[in-house]
Amino acid sequence: MYYISVPGAIAACVALTWDNFTGMGLVPRLIAMLVLAIVLQELLARYLAPEDLGQDVGFRPHEPRPKDRKRTGKLIAIIVLAAASVVISFLAWLQTERFVVSAERSEQNGVQTLTISAAWIEATRVDIRLPPPPVQCDIEEKGASFTEVDWDQPDRTLQINVFVSPQVVTIKCKNAAQLGQRGFIVAGPADGPYFSSDLKWFSIIIFVMGVVTWGYGVIRLRQQ
Repeated sequence: MYYISVPGAIAACVALTWDNFTGMGLVPRLIAMLVLAIVLQELLARYLAPEDLGQDVGFRPHEPRPKDRKRTGKLIAIIVLAAASVVISFLAWLQTERFVVSAERSEQNGVQTLTISAAWIEATRVDIRLPPPPVQCDIEEKGASFTEVDWDQPDRTLQINVFVSPQVVTIKCKNAAQLGQRGFIVAGPADGPYFSSDLKWFSIIIFVMGVVTWGYGVIRLRQQ
């Protein structure tokens, strides 16, 4: 009953506080996922630990020996712990790929390109400060609604309203400095912006933590 009630309570808490959870920044969400992974590995290690089997009495050639059964039980437990780590790591990866406003920069033939992709969580507004005139900037959008604020002024801003996946906005500016340096603000539940280089580091960290939490589960399994 203990092994059912604790995960059930955790799931209920996540469901009741989902809006608060998704409203947190990426780093706090990943820390929460790490804590959940450790708790899950601890519970699984206790539940899956093979029982100590006494020595069989008599000659039974067709049945596996107690040591063999215990070794098989631990192997199955290690595989289950690895599967749990993969699932948690995948959910953490989703946090970095689908729950944040992401951006990608590129340059070709003197044209700076900034592509902004919306998250699964709605961003109330996204403000992007662009290079001042006379730099020419073209805006392409897929399903997004935007407003050009002070477009002829030095502090001109592109304002994207109610930004949510699968909306995408692409900005192309000729002979401009690196886009996104002058100001990039995301307002609302969605977190960001995170550039592709940042997300790669998060992915590496998530992989490492997945291996570490699996190792923790294996150690706890051996201690049972």
